[in-house]
Amino acid sequence: MTPEDLKALFGRLTRGPVPTQKKKVFAYSGRLATLLEMIPGTVLVQGSVFDAVEGASPSLSEEALARFMAKALADHATKLRAHRTMSVVVLTDAAVLARYQVPLTALFECVSDGHAVVLHVAEDLSTPSWTVPSYIRFEPTEVWRYFETALPDQAMLLRRTEV
Repeated sequence: MTPEDLKALFGRLTRGPVPTQKKKVFAYSGRLATLLEMIPGTVLVQGSVFDAVEGASPSLSEEALARFMAKALADHATKLRAHRTMSVVVLTDAAVLARYQVPLTALFECVSDGHAVVLHVAEDLSTPSWTVPSYIRFEPTEVWRYFETALPDQAMLLRRTEV
């Protein structure tokens, strides 16, 4: 899928549901401003992965935290698009999902012909927008590999090289 294809899909959502054979869950790595320019304002809804997982207990194991984050992420995306017939929910700070290997299958339940979710990964992961301990590093290749693995064949994945 090219950026032009993605922009056309989002534009069609302003006119009504867009049936596709694949789920409308995307990962996008690049400038956030470029992504937002592709999405008509009438369907755009913005949020952050951190907004979704705000209540996570620091005492959870990594596996339990990944399960918590998966459910919280889907619930948050559903809440953000509430009362809308069409939407493109953009969730920033998605690189943290790779850190905890969060399963993204729950997101497939909250997308439909009228709703899409875009997980935004910052172009430069060397300085994340959130505070992390100094021992945590985000390797762009590993983060992107996670999204390629986490989004199975029925999902569309926009590769950074296509931007």
